[in-house]
Amino acid sequence: MFYGRSVTGEPLHIYDTVVDLLEAVNLSQPISGVSSVHTTTGILYKLRSKAPHLTLPSEYSQYISSNISSSLGLFLREKSLRAQDVVRMAINVELERVTFFVECDEPVVVPITSEESVNLTFPGDVLVTVGSTPGRKHSKFTGYLINAELSVKAFEKRVWNCDTTDSNDSDQNSANWTMSHQNAPSSKPEQKQSPSNVQVEQRDQQHRGVALGPPSPPLRTKTGANLEEDRLASLELKLSQLSQMVDMMKTQNAELQTRVQYLEGCECVRPGPTCVWEGRDFQEGERWHTDLDTLCTCTAGQVRCQANSREE
Repeated sequence: MFYGRSVTGEPLHIYDTVVDLLEAVNLSQPISGVSSVHTTTGILYKLRSKAPHLTLPSEYSQYISSNISSSLGLFLREKSLRAQDVVRMAINVELERVTFFVECDEPVVVPITSEESVNLTFPGDVLVTVGSTPGRKHSKFTGYLINAELSVKAFEKRVWNCDTTDSNDSDQNSANWTMSHQNAPSSKPEQKQSPSNVQVEQRDQQHRGVALGPPSPPLRTKTGANLEEDRLASLELKLSQLSQMVDMMKTQNAELQTRVQYLEGCECVRPGPTCVWEGRDFQEGERWHTDLDTLCTCTAGQVRCQANSREE
């Protein structure tokens, strides 16, 4: 454990090489746009869009900049407002590769070429924020944060246990070092939980394989009848969409027929050729005098003039 202290004398929340970001920004204190829910597995912090930029104190920035050299790791356990389940993910950034861990899926490794070298040298006043990026309005995370931890060294392996048969190992390797150093995390008085928070907790338990209270019933597998019902529901949905498209086409057809009837009722007259006389344009059939005794007419695009035919 790193035994640093802030300028106010409070101990820094740094365990081995891991910075507990949620403790570092002191989310346990009242913050506008941030609320907390106490559960038997820990604390869930709900971040709303009106939450401010959660910035780490300068002591953490100095620790991070002075200890990161060739790699870093980030672990998150969160649930966005639009998602159904709690998700565990971790990212390793190293000079030669970036590795992504998501739940118990196979890690995704993205090699970094020499032309795309990563610079992991940070200034002492580096600004570290949680849940948003200053200056980017649409970068704010809205949802539940359960863990957010930054390691100044890349994780050697997945930091949570995917073996659901051993709940003890799963609990010990959940990467929640902040909770593991407490003597009695379950001794806190239980508080009333809202249905949505209980649902989040139950879903997280399914991911971690931790049984709290009575075991949950086994997942139901779909029978042939259920599959047939799903197929019929899908067909009914497609039929409804086709019906809406037909109604739309009927409406467009009626509008086209109205326009055709209107155009058929119009008398279209094609203009005849024009004539040009001394820079002036004359329409077909138009007549004019060039002098007192000469009358000209525009006929089939040609100027025809006659003498001694002036009309009174």
